[in-house]
Amino acid sequence: MTLGAMDRVLRSARGNTAVTAMKYAGVKPGTLLLECLYLLDTAATEELQSGRFLPPTSIRIVVDERGKNHATELGHERINRTRAPVDSETAAQVVRAKAQTIRGMLGLAEQRANEHAPDILHTALTQATAMLDKEIARLKALHSVNPNVRAEEIHFFETRRRHLTNTIEAAKLRLDALRVIVVTQ
Repeated sequence: MTLGAMDRVLRSARGNTAVTAMKYAGVKPGTLLLECLYLLDTAATEELQSGRFLPPTSIRIVVDERGKNHATELGHERINRTRAPVDSETAAQVVRAKAQTIRGMLGLAEQRANEHAPDILHTALTQATAMLDKEIARLKALHSVNPNVRAEEIHFFETRRRHLTNTIEAAKLRLDALRVIVVTQ
């Protein structure tokens, strides 16, 4: 899906690619930067309530042509405040001329985003299993003293924990937005 999105964005510069210019002392003038927003998302179901533990989570990456991440130095608000508009004809020319470079940068950005995903997934899994393990332990303790607590109830939460773990582990990164930035002066 990501490759399809990349091809679609890079084939047509009209309407689905944002190009802007800005001054940035971190690199040489003429350098391209690529700001990418990825969403880490599960195939959420109401029954599992996976969004409770892993809501759609944004990962923002700003890479240069060498793959260095500038997201810390170049916050989204800073780019929006200091950017200069680029007319659509010039933007289309930039994208056409640098299509191969942009493809490479997109691959580097995806690698960087994938580096962030495991920590986010680990946190979500830890929260989900901790909550469900606590509930399972409570039901088991109750079951040992109260025959009205059925084994099916315990099994229900064990199954839910297994399905929720599988759902969170299967979360995928999805490219949500990108912006090409041409550095001036």
